[in-house]
Amino acid sequence: MPGIEKMHVLPLPGFDTVEAMAEAVEKQLPATDRPRIVVGASLGAMVGLQLLQTVRFDAFIALATGFGIHVDTQVLDRIRESPEDVLMRTARSSLANRDAGDLLEIAVEDLRSRGRDVLISHLTALGSYDPKVPDELPETVVVWGSGDRSVPLEDHVSLARTMKGVLAPVDGAGHLPFLERPDDVARIISREVRRLCREN
Repeated sequence: MPGIEKMHVLPLPGFDTVEAMAEAVEKQLPATDRPRIVVGASLGAMVGLQLLQTVRFDAFIALATGFGIHVDTQVLDRIRESPEDVLMRTARSSLANRDAGDLLEIAVEDLRSRGRDVLISHLTALGSYDPKVPDELPETVVVWGSGDRSVPLEDHVSLARTMKGVLAPVDGAGHLPFLERPDDVARIISREVRRLCREN
């Protein structure tokens, strides 16, 4: 990614609380020079927000999320009963263009690859998480896909205001802007990195 020399991608563990995930991820964080930026989407953004309670970051880039995300408990019941049907519906509703066959296939496979139990744990963690405002607020950018049906615009705005950050809209994206508009998301991240490098 332009402007980024060191980037570490850490998968989310299959725990059923955001706090447990953040604790596990923190143990895997490498020692890096500043600026140090945490980037997360949806549940990953909530894990990033929790990490801010114990780890200092120069910036927080949150995609497709609010200050907490509501999860309907009926979704969990449907996953237990008929997971394949739920995977397809969830993936389709996550895309701004529901007929984007190639992206739909990737989105479904991403959900399927976690396995039913991990998917249930992740959604349970997401729905039960009660976020707290960090004592020190990093520079914050909240990325909102203009076609996101899962997390409404007002929730993205709420997170940006709570963190005293900015909202970065991405046209033509839904709940998966990193998949639907990867170049736009990369530009947002790279722009923030370059700005922080100048300041540091």
